Amino acid sequence: MQEINFRKQRFGSPERFINRLKSKNYSFSVRLGSECTEIVFGDTLFTFTSSNNFPREKLFLFLHVKRDVKKWLSGKSSIEMPVEYQVTKYNPNYPHNESIGVDLNHAYWRIAFLKGIISEKTYNYGLTEDNKETKGNIKALRLATLSILGREKVFEVYEEGQKISTFITQKEDPLQKAVFKYIRLVCYDMMNNVAKKLGNDFDCWKTDCIYFYDTLENRKKVIDYFDKKQMPYKILDYFSNDL
Repeated sequence: MQEINFRKQRFGSPERFINRLKSKNYSFSVRLGSECTEIVFGDTLFTFTSSNNFPREKLFLFLHVKRDVKKWLSGKSSIEMPVEYQVTKYNPNYPHNESIGVDLNHAYWRIAFLKGIISEKTYNYGLTEDNKETKGNIKALRLATLSILGREKVFEVYEEGQKISTFITQKEDPLQKAVFKYIRLVCYDMMNNVAKKLGNDFDCWKTDCIYFYDTLENRKKVIDYFDKKQMPYKILDYFSNDL
């Protein structure tokens, strides 16, 4: 592939750009990804963001997270995983009709920081919530930077507007892919620990939110645990289990 000397960010659909290159019989390479499309034309890499919801001024987080993860994995041949629990768990014997929830704030992002996977600088860059200054879904961007780790990158190579071959520029990295699983399992492990503390007063957990019967004692159990783990949270409204 052509050596890349310049990088340019583009927004919107890349199809028009690709079709123009084809119609002009230009030579180029393209990678269609779930989060972005990359096009190498000459010595320039054009990156088109697939999601219009990502805040444009925060797209550099992809590079920051990848850099931090490589540093964290340096010297590691494997990652010791927590016990594997499901993303959602219900207590079939829950005896109450109402529950209250405690929802962790940016749980995966916070875990990545606390475990040293991303730096404090990267962590703080990703904390800006949706507002007039930051257009787009920063939560979706944070998740994407972690979920795409270790994926294979395959470019389609075009010569004079015609596809001639494919080229792998980045092989799948199982160790990097394991990072996102590790983060998720750490989260579910915390949910399971809180569920044990609550006993029969545990209702269910859903990813990074746990529901339980509301008493002062139960609130203290849940809040004390997450405070100890340095995990920020918010209290959710009651909901009824009645059908």
